[in-house]
Amino acid sequence: MTDFVPRPFAVDHPDVLELDVTALDARPGAVLLARSPFYPGGGGQLPDRGTIAWNGLVRDVAGFEPTADGLWHLIGDDAIPDGTIGLRVDPTFRQRMCEQHTVAHLVNSAVYTLFDGALLTGVRMTATDEFSVDFDLPKVAPEQLRAVEDAVNAAISDDRPVRAFDMAYDEAQATAGLFRAKS
Repeated sequence: MTDFVPRPFAVDHPDVLELDVTALDARPGAVLLARSPFYPGGGGQLPDRGTIAWNGLVRDVAGFEPTADGLWHLIGDDAIPDGTIGLRVDPTFRQRMCEQHTVAHLVNSAVYTLFDGALLTGVRMTATDEFSVDFDLPKVAPEQLRAVEDAVNAAISDDRPVRAFDMAYDEAQATAGLFRAKS
């Protein structure tokens, strides 16, 4: 199975944006790799953008295809990557996705706190600076929305550290308020 570097949620190696690897398998328009710096998307977050290079050829990564064998990197034409494969993640796009992901967590925390445990129902990030976070809420008054905005802005102004950590699933389930999504 493919070892994502970083794996989803950028836990292990979020600063790895370039990696040279050997292809495990290839077919026209796709290559299977043992390791990859690309985040393949999920949970409302878009996949990383970047390039794949081999034997002097460079292509944009057009998408990803998960299979039982691992994660295939798609290149959008019929070329067959081989040999040493150079992977390069677009750092500007990665940073934008990281920032949107963090702000989505801040909004989720504020809504959960201000609306008596209201749960997240969806997230949609975009390639621009716009994104949406959806909640299962009854009718909300404008001043209640301003309270969410004020709480998020206060957290940003506090310049709180952003960190990631692993926790056993059973421990996470036993921690009240940690799971804040209907899914």
